[in-house]
Amino acid sequence: MLEEPFEVTYEVNVFFDELILPKQEEFEYLAGPIKSTRQTTTIQRGEVKKDISVTYTYIFRALVPGKIDFQPAQLNVKEEYFESDTLPLIVINQRWKQKNEIPPATEGTTGI
Repeated sequence: MLEEPFEVTYEVNVFFDELILPKQEEFEYLAGPIKSTRQTTTIQRGEVKKDISVTYTYIFRALVPGKIDFQPAQLNVKEEYFESDTLPLIVINQRWKQKNEIPPATEGTTGI
C-alpha cells in the first residue's frame, strides 16, 4: 500500500564485496541492511562440505501508486557483477483497517 513499509530481502550463497541497490524515485529507503549470515559444515564419509547463506533485508516504502518494477540490485563478487531479478509490485492507494471492511464507494456508485 502507498506509504506503507515493505521489506526487500536478498539472499546469496557466497561472500561478496558489495551489494548495490537500485536508485528509484518511486521508493523511499527507510532502513537496512539487516544482515544475517548462516554457515554450516557437514562431514559425511570423510568429505567436508561448507555452505553459506547471507541475507540482507532492506525496508522501503512506495511514494506513488500503480504498477512499479523494483529494479534489480547488483552483487559484486571479486569484480564480477551479478543482477537480481526485477520485482514487479502493484502499489494501491487505499487503506482498510480490517480485512472485511467495505471500501468506500467511488463517485457514481452506490453501496448496498
